[in-house]
Amino acid sequence: MTLSSARYTRISGQRLPVAWVDRFSPIPGLLSTAATCFLLLVLQLTYWRGSTAEAEYVESNRSTVALIVQVISHVLGFIHVQALCELLDTPN
Repeated sequence: MTLSSARYTRISGQRLPVAWVDRFSPIPGLLSTAATCFLLLVLQLTYWRGSTAEAEYVESNRSTVALIVQVISHVLGFIHVQALCELLDTPN
């Protein structure tokens, strides 16, 4: 690849080549969120249900479970948005 066809980024007025790692950085984020999505879809389609002990734990610790679910959903959402922003970012 020649220098003229390489992908560049501007940092404080200087043109610097973008590393190959930066090109593929969104992939782990998209894979982790997609894997979670497909796992939940498969569990829903196979009519998976938790045990009675799990249901009792969730009932007795509702606020803790709700907090954990919210934190996980926000982390996955953040990862997904960051990956999409990286994909949509075009060089100047």
